[in-house]
Amino acid sequence: MEIGGRLNHQPKRRTTYPPFSLDIPKMGDTICVKDDGGFFGFGIYLKQKKAGFSEEHARYIHLEVSGGGNRSVRIAPPRAKVIDITKVYAGRYIKILRYTGEDWDRKRKHIAWINATLCNTKYDRKGILGFLVGWIKHHVSKWFCSEGWLYSHQAEYPGALKGMAPDKCMPAHAVRSPELRTIWEGYVPRKV
Repeated sequence: MEIGGRLNHQPKRRTTYPPFSLDIPKMGDTICVKDDGGFFGFGIYLKQKKAGFSEEHARYIHLEVSGGGNRSVRIAPPRAKVIDITKVYAGRYIKILRYTGEDWDRKRKHIAWINATLCNTKYDRKGILGFLVGWIKHHVSKWFCSEGWLYSHQAEYPGALKGMAPDKCMPAHAVRSPELRTIWEGYVPRKV
């Protein structure tokens, strides 16, 4: 098929979600980030594959709680901080999930607030290494991404992810969970 004077050899893709908009992520939603080939991301992917997750689920290597719109709390080295997802994840593939628990619309703001209290805490470097190799203990007052995400959700929904301990949570647990539904997925545009 000719488009604009050039041949288009790309297959047509069926889009099931609208274009990305900052109206989509709501406070308390979950932002899942797909692996981009980095060293730690690849290690997380391998660990999740080894734990029995599917290829698709294991490719999601980071979770965070949305503050709504372009704001989010990112738990990553060196410290947890508020970020602008349109800058940090521009060009990256993300999935936005929403918890399906009872009274979500009221509880989602408290989940985001709990997660925001983790801002400026140090990233649990030993914990993520323990996650990858298994024999290093995590630090009780430091966090890694999926641990902080589940801790925040369990503040309102103690049985979230079947009551799993937050330090045992992997990003793929959220992506695979029937307790969350996908509300949007795709690439974050370089300019929003």
